[in-house]
Amino acid sequence: MHDAILQITIVLMGSLALFAARYRTGTWMNPVSILISCLFVPLFFALLRLSSLQSSEWGYKTYVAMWTTIGAWLFFPTLVLIAKGRLLVKDSFRKDEWLIQTDEFRYCVRFFAIVVFFSYLAGNYVQAKTILPILKPEIAYQLHTEFPQIIRFFARANPAAVILLYLLYWKNRKPFDLILLLVIFFTPLSRLSRIDLTLGFVGLCVVFSFFPIFHWTKKRAILAILVIFALLVGGTELGNLRTNRFGTYNVEYDSAIEWKPGIRGPANVLPITYGYFPLSFENFDRFVSNHNDTYMYGVNSFDWVFSGFIKLHWIPGISGLYRVNAKFYMPVSSAATVPTALYPFYADFGSIGMAFPMILYASIWIAFFYRSRKSFCCVMLFAVYSGAFALSSFQAIIAAPILIQQIVEIFLLFWFARRLVFFNRRNLQEDINPTINKVNSNSLRNT
Repeated sequence: MHDAILQITIVLMGSLALFAARYRTGTWMNPVSILISCLFVPLFFALLRLSSLQSSEWGYKTYVAMWTTIGAWLFFPTLVLIAKGRLLVKDSFRKDEWLIQTDEFRYCVRFFAIVVFFSYLAGNYVQAKTILPILKPEIAYQLHTEFPQIIRFFARANPAAVILLYLLYWKNRKPFDLILLLVIFFTPLSRLSRIDLTLGFVGLCVVFSFFPIFHWTKKRAILAILVIFALLVGGTELGNLRTNRFGTYNVEYDSAIEWKPGIRGPANVLPITYGYFPLSFENFDRFVSNHNDTYMYGVNSFDWVFSGFIKLHWIPGISGLYRVNAKFYMPVSSAATVPTALYPFYADFGSIGMAFPMILYASIWIAFFYRSRKSFCCVMLFAVYSGAFALSSFQAIIAAPILIQQIVEIFLLFWFARRLVFFNRRNLQEDINPTINKVNSNSLRNT
């Protein structure tokens, strides 16, 4: 009964919210559309219970957490978008448009992208003793999301580098930027990682909606659908290969999660997609059921502060706070181990109090969305934030250091490029002024 009510609410309220947000903002690429597609649709399918590993129903506190999620990440964002109104207007003006046309900005972005690329390869070599861990499947499986300290600050900025290069290509149409974009976009495959690839892909979709490099036709739309389908199938097949260590083992993903339906799709695409996203809600329910109501009041929800910048998790005693909830987390299968983005919020504030950090993060995201009309920098920030929210049914990247570090890097890049332009122009003016004064002095002397 609880499942059916939740599903009906998601369908009815989600449909109304989807079209209301589109009508008020003037674009499908808005926070409400992304949340409905990437969080509430997986939640709907999770309630179909297509895996035998799932319980017949969730615990009471889990259902309360789901209603809190609907309030914080569906009802609240929809009301804000309806109240704020349209984003895209004919006289929209981005105050830093002059900046992205400068040589200084172009060189800063390319330098940043190259640093990201070589940092990724350096991380590969330090951990696997080769720049291509994909050649060592067992090592790649263990390392695919782990990087050495310091190196990870740049290596995990892969999505930020990708969208910045897209901005350059959109503005200047230089083949070098497009080639560098593609190289960096696919670099995570060197260690069989798909998270940064997914974040980069979502970011590209967002910036394309702002700055399209071509106009849609039927042929291009069909081609885009085929490319997305190919990426999805390729990603799931990569998951199969990674799980089996490229043939070392023989594990069928549908068997690992006890997939009920007979249809599996090409490359096991249906059970793998279900295991990565809808089944994550089952992991969250088990965590909630096992939890002893000892909440951490911010340690997990603001992990980007405590382990990303301040590094409190390095301090003896405090580091134990990060392990308090680990004993309560028991995934349903080794093939489906992530707990959705709801995990840290519940661990800190419970099934009702979790609304506080959820509304806070959604508000920041919406602020970037509306500021994007006035700032290219905010377009980039909205894009990386959107990638994190798009994976909310997977894990809490929105509270992770890798997201905030990318936001800081993008902000600093725009700031530094702007200062560099002003510095160069001032020096140029200082060089020109003496020449002008000398010419004027000579003219006066001759007269």
